[in-house]
Amino acid sequence: MPELLAAGLDVRVPAVPNRSLSGDAAAGVDEDLARVLAVSQRPPAAAAFGEPASAAAWRTRPSWGVVSTLDRTINPDVERFGYQRAGTTTV
Repeated sequence: MPELLAAGLDVRVPAVPNRSLSGDAAAGVDEDLARVLAVSQRPPAAAAFGEPASAAAWRTRPSWGVVSTLDRTINPDVERFGYQRAGTTTV
């Protein structure tokens, strides 16, 4: 994987010992299930970053997005910015 590091394409997220996703990405999920989810995450395939899309659907199709004001993984202001930039109706 050194070639991915050199190219800035390393998308691995290191596991934090003795920590599950239940306090962040899987808040409200049973602790045992959250631990399984935490250790079974896989990074996206590198090909996904280089494969061109034929068209951006968000330009021609209506879309809606939900802003979670208590989100601890993605800042709600970042969500709002992305939705506004894409012309998404925020609910």
